[in-house]
Amino acid sequence: MDLREFGPVELVAYSFEDNRIPGDVIAAISSVPSAVATLLDAAVVVHDDAGVPQVLEYEVARARHGIPALELEAIGIAAEEDALQLAAELPPGNAALIVAFEHSWLRGVAEALDASGGSLLSQVRIPAAVINEIAAVAVIEEMESES
Repeated sequence: MDLREFGPVELVAYSFEDNRIPGDVIAAISSVPSAVATLLDAAVVVHDDAGVPQVLEYEVARARHGIPALELEAIGIAAEEDALQLAAELPPGNAALIVAFEHSWLRGVAEALDASGGSLLSQVRIPAAVINEIAAVAVIEEMESES
């Protein structure tokens, strides 16, 4: 891992049934352009036979479960404690894919904020399903108002 300045980094956890990580999800993550997001680290959380969650480094999970490769730029940046916290609600028998990624497109904004003495006031993440529902309602309301 090279020493460099990062833009904003986000940790996300995705849950999957049957202790498996689908290859098409890995392919979709891999296809994100590096100008948008830089994949830094990943881990997989699975339950052992006693139902206790275990964190596997991504390469270990690949070897054990046949998951496709991801090109990771800062392996080790997501700690085991982070993965366990993110996967705290993971039902037994499910697997979680934990991904740490940098919002590369915001790196310049972060640098400009630092240089100007500004700071991030707030950040809210709206899940795709929620925003899509809001947008659909807005379109229907617009169509009704035009009638």
